[in-house]
Amino acid sequence: MTTTTNVQRIVYYALVLVSLFLFIGFETGFGGMQSKRGISAAIAIIAFIKARYVVLDFMELRGTKIMRLFDAWLLLACTVCVLLILR
Repeated sequence: MTTTTNVQRIVYYALVLVSLFLFIGFETGFGGMQSKRGISAAIAIIAFIKARYVVLDFMELRGTKIMRLFDAWLLLACTVCVLLILR
């Protein structure tokens, strides 16, 4: 993969994550989302998505055999955290 493709992917991920955070911020500020637990769960999910892309791109796990294992572990950890937040 070329450096340009990596930079484009990183910029895309950053724009998506920032827009999700802004959406949550505007929704809570204007009274759209009233549940503190729902907001916390949404932020936790975004944090886990961000962690996945950091590990895959900056720790260079993308395309390796351990990537699937990491994805499974991260999905399990995210699910447990969100369930604990929402209970």
